[in-house]
Amino acid sequence: MEYPKQTIVDVPELKRCEGSVHFEEPSSSAATTAVHIRDWSIRLTHGSRIASQEERERLEEEMYSSQEQGEGDQGPTIRNLPEQVYSENVLVLEHRPSGNTIRFSAADALQQWICDGNEPIQLNISEKWQQERKKDAAEATRVVYDWTYTTSYVGSCEGWDVPRETQEQMDKALLMDRRAPILVFDSFPLYVSELDDMGVSEASVKIRVMPECWFVLLRFFLRIDGQLVRIRDARYFCNFGHGETVLREVRWQEATSGVGYCNADEAAQMLQALAPSGVQHYAMEKLFVG
Repeated sequence: MEYPKQTIVDVPELKRCEGSVHFEEPSSSAATTAVHIRDWSIRLTHGSRIASQEERERLEEEMYSSQEQGEGDQGPTIRNLPEQVYSENVLVLEHRPSGNTIRFSAADALQQWICDGNEPIQLNISEKWQQERKKDAAEATRVVYDWTYTTSYVGSCEGWDVPRETQEQMDKALLMDRRAPILVFDSFPLYVSELDDMGVSEASVKIRVMPECWFVLLRFFLRIDGQLVRIRDARYFCNFGHGETVLREVRWQEATSGVGYCNADEAAQMLQALAPSGVQHYAMEKLFVG
């Protein structure tokens, strides 16, 4: 879908985190699917286990120490990851001839959340939420804490040239061709927070592989009950017949009125119906093999 240019809010170039943080190897309970199709190797590890307290503490230490080194000595910050971090869930798509990869993981998504450094949303709810944590706040000399876990994460792309803007659109007819078998379909969470029963914040991934293409949806969904709905989508599409390129569509939308107790899919449909109203950022890009 194309939006009138005047309705799109152009945002500065997003600060991307260098490197990434990784959890240990998946447990025996995690299922791994590997697919080799055309020039692509696709590896998906999907588990239901939430990161243990030990893993969370190690991840927090690695993430925040890396961030503090980059910013200099500004004192300690509150460290609090979402309640549910699905450390085993990782999707990696590799273009075998070039070795370029596109990866999706909870660790990378949360590292980007820290790098974004968003200011806390100032709502009546957030004041109550922070009041309940005043002990933590009193122990910190600096509080920079986006309690909604909103991330600008669009996946971790390694080896690709800088994405270029394009007018080319994803081939929806190919994706919706009911005659073509779906070779792989899966969806899984990266992280989830219930925001102390004030809503939900979650990042998730869906993938579909068909004989002529693959498609990935990375979605961040935020609902603050009765006050805010936010969707940040990054869609990836590769048509095997179009050479060594991948299309990426990034769309951020939100609404503050008519907000009910919707889930991610309902919110996406509602915001799509309201578009171009509520669109914060939109970009259609093409990734080329480096």
